[in-house]
Amino acid sequence: MTDDLKEPSPHPDPFPIAELGKPVVRKWATRGLIIAASLVVWFWTQSLIGHRPAGNGIGDKVHEFTQPANDYLQTHPQAA
Repeated sequence: MTDDLKEPSPHPDPFPIAELGKPVVRKWATRGLIIAASLVVWFWTQSLIGHRPAGNGIGDKVHEFTQPANDYLQTHPQAA
């Protein structure tokens, strides 16, 4: 019987550690680094937002732009 015609084991190893190669480790390391860098950037931007002076409302240009439509829909709920 040749090697490529062997029957599969009736109880395959659920955690084939020997099959984990460098590409798999590199893939997970890359993913981990991307996630860590993303969290660092996210926390940094949150600290910037936290240091902004408090004003009257949210102060977002999108909110200012959509405010008239929101006011209209609040006073005319059947239009929503």
